[in-house]
Order: sequence, then structure tokens, then C-alpha cells
Amino acid sequence: MNPSVASELTGDETVDFLVNYLKQELLDYGRLTIVNTSPIVKGSKTRKADFIMDQVNNDIISEILETADLIILEWGKNGQNFGVPLMSATLRSLFLKTFQKLFVFGYGK
Repeated sequence: MNPSVASELTGDETVDFLVNYLKQELLDYGRLTIVNTSPIVKGSKTRKADFIMDQVNNDIISEILETADLIILEWGKNGQNFGVPLMSATLRSLFLKTFQKLFVFGYGK
């Protein structure tokens, strides 16, 4: 919901945080892909109706879940309260199937 403003040449707070985390943990990676769980790009004043799931976004997330070696999940309060409960059964199933490669930065609990 708070889109990354990073490009091929410059990072932003999210990208910089993740790159530094990966370096600190000595995790070897060749590529970092950041994907929103919702295709809606909006600021932090989001509501439940702003969290939608569409097939194109589900397909992108599914491809990443199946092909990535390491997956870092992170969402804020609104994502936890609204976005995660709206995930499709297909995505939930893929998350369960790939749980060994998931790292989660949880919000609150």
C-alpha cells in the first residue's frame, strides 16, 4: 500500500532495510524482488476496501513463492488486519507449501 520508490540505481527505506538485513544475517542472495500483496497503491490511510486481490497480482506472488530461495514477508497494521485475511485460498496454500523458505517480520504479534 505504501509503494517502494526505489529504482535500479537508488533504494528507499524498505529496500535499504532489507539489503542491510540480508548483509547482517550473512544471507547470500542474487536478487531482491519486492511485491505488494495488493495491487492498490495508496498511502498509509488505507481501509479494508483498499485491500483487494486480483488474479494478476496473485499470479506474480505465486511465481515468486515457487521460484525464490528466500521469502521475507512484512506488512504493517492495516496489512495484518485487512490484507492477510483477504488472501486467496490459493495463496494461503502456497504459503503453507513453501513455509521452509519464509521469514516473517510480523507486526505486533
